[in-house]
Amino acid sequence: MKYCEAEFNQEKKRMKMSELSARHFDTALASSKPFYLIELIQTKGSTPRDAGALMIVGQDEVFGTIGGGSAEWVAVQTAREFIKGAEFFDHQTITLGPHIDQCCGGSLKITYHLVDEEIRSRATGFTKSISAKEVVIFGAGHTGLALANALQLLGLDIKLVDTRPEYVEVIKDHKLLNLALPEEAVRSAGVQSVFVITTHDHSLDFLITAEALSRGDACYVGMIGSTTKRAVLKSWMGEHDYDNLLVENLHCPIGGTRVKNKQPEIIAAMCVAEILCAIELE
Repeated sequence: MKYCEAEFNQEKKRMKMSELSARHFDTALASSKPFYLIELIQTKGSTPRDAGALMIVGQDEVFGTIGGGSAEWVAVQTAREFIKGAEFFDHQTITLGPHIDQCCGGSLKITYHLVDEEIRSRATGFTKSISAKEVVIFGAGHTGLALANALQLLGLDIKLVDTRPEYVEVIKDHKLLNLALPEEAVRSAGVQSVFVITTHDHSLDFLITAEALSRGDACYVGMIGSTTKRAVLKSWMGEHDYDNLLVENLHCPIGGTRVKNKQPEIIAAMCVAEILCAIELE
């Protein structure tokens, strides 16, 4: 099975490298055995994932996913047959029906690419999952750290900002900035960034939140607190020459009020859901 050359080249330009990092490609290239990149390029009907999903398959390794289940199993086994020397074909359509014990009813069109230096070169500057959003979390305490941990697997560019040096010194798993003026991190962030404010100081929360809302281009602005704290912020903004109507664009309390459990990990999980919804609505 062969693409026409124009279709193949179009798909090569379109490839997004989502959910895979440079180290996955480096692992593949360092191996004495070939690895294959599998890309989901087209879907019809109900499918577990959308076009753009990617995975890399080696003789024993699998990085990423195109949706799991029997369809992915077929794709993985096909790639491993190529590794063993089977005749190569560059694309395949898999119907999600009873014959593979998957009842979604849709179909997937996938392509196979041998991972080589050309493929690796396209991994430079690749987009991460959910568009490589920049997420700036202010406050590296219990909730801020729980949120950073919850977001870590989603391929987002996460920065933790805190004014307390002792926090910077002990947190090693995240990009953590010790800034005396944390609002500078708001001003230097990219367009459509996500800002979550969870500091130990209400006055600092208000200043950072007002700066984030005033940008006008944030994808999401959330502040830890309550409906009362939200009301106090609105008054504070009016008193400090900010447009207090911008509070309408604020998520506070972060994660909403439907789940009453205030455990940091629970708040973080609910906040992640809010952030994902905000990104999806862009």
